[in-house]
Amino acid sequence: MDKAFFEKVLTVAGQNKAADIHLTVGEPPYLRVNGELVTVKFRELTSEDTFEIALVVFGANPMANL
Repeated sequence: MDKAFFEKVLTVAGQNKAADIHLTVGEPPYLRVNGELVTVKFRELTSEDTFEIALVVFGANPMANL
């Protein structure tokens, strides 16, 4: 996973006016659109993908910001 993959997910979420993005290991990303979960047609996420996305979102040391 690279930052560009997550940016694509965010772009698709914005284009679809998604309220939420759901990320689960072993599943492709899901978006909540108009109250319904919709599958994003991307590959299934690995544990490494979700870890790297967390680093992008929260940074390397999220507790430092508290």
